[in-house]
Amino acid sequence: MTESAIAAPRTAGASAVVVRPRRRRHVEWTVWMAFVVVLAALATAILGDAIAPYPYSSVSLTQRLLPPMILAGGSGAHVLGTDALGRDLLSRLIVGLRVSLLAGFGGVLVAAALGTTVGLLSGYFRGWVENVLMMVADVKLALPGILLAIGVIAVLGSSSGVLVVVIGLGIWVGFARVVRSVVIRVRNEEFVMAARSIGAGDRDIIVRHLLPNCVTPIIVLATLEVPTAITLEASLSFLGIGIQPPTPSLGNMIADGRGYLDLNPWQTLVPALGLIILTLSVSRIGDWLTTILDPASETGTIH
Repeated sequence: MTESAIAAPRTAGASAVVVRPRRRRHVEWTVWMAFVVVLAALATAILGDAIAPYPYSSVSLTQRLLPPMILAGGSGAHVLGTDALGRDLLSRLIVGLRVSLLAGFGGVLVAAALGTTVGLLSGYFRGWVENVLMMVADVKLALPGILLAIGVIAVLGSSSGVLVVVIGLGIWVGFARVVRSVVIRVRNEEFVMAARSIGAGDRDIIVRHLLPNCVTPIIVLATLEVPTAITLEASLSFLGIGIQPPTPSLGNMIADGRGYLDLNPWQTLVPALGLIILTLSVSRIGDWLTTILDPASETGTIH
């Protein structure tokens, strides 16, 4: 007998009714901070050049390698300092955030679309369709993501659109496996059998009955994959095969500062800290969504 049942009052001649108090979920301060960071990053990405104090490609050799304003030798004209060419780091960080977010979110959309399609088809039709599609997924898992990206970019060239596709191709397998597992579980439920019995075709069953059951896990997984996509874009740009100069991204900004770590480490630390804070914030929101959307979760506090 549970503690709530023991505490429930009983009246003579009446059946015992256990009333469980409704638990209110408490959102921790770390989740609120994560939302603030992500919303600020999105607002910065949308406004972009409108709020940047300088053009991101504006060169001033007389102002090169300045530290942030709060450090000795810093200048109020350049809040986060300047790089080796005298370009304002704050302006480049603002544009770099926009590029990285667009590549990250765009790559996740591509991955979700491709993975969901593969998962729906393999989970519903089973048989040789499932075997072929899952074999393709296994081959993808066996290939290092960086090598796949290099191969695709070598064939199609380096551009923002190609980079989004490359990121999507790098992370779609997770969506396919999650959606496939949901479809296998739901495909023999009574409402699906009823739809089939009244003459609904495969397309209608997949789109109208199976896909809605996959929306929640897709949303959760997409949130968790955004940091992976952003990090992948930064890695490709760091290696010189992603976003090309003079357009800044967090990855190529970190790469630009490698040779000046002894003279001005902030040229590397500023975009690196931005990347770390952004990915940690999105990951925290993803963990929170996982807890909120999990029907088996009965904890009162989100950790």
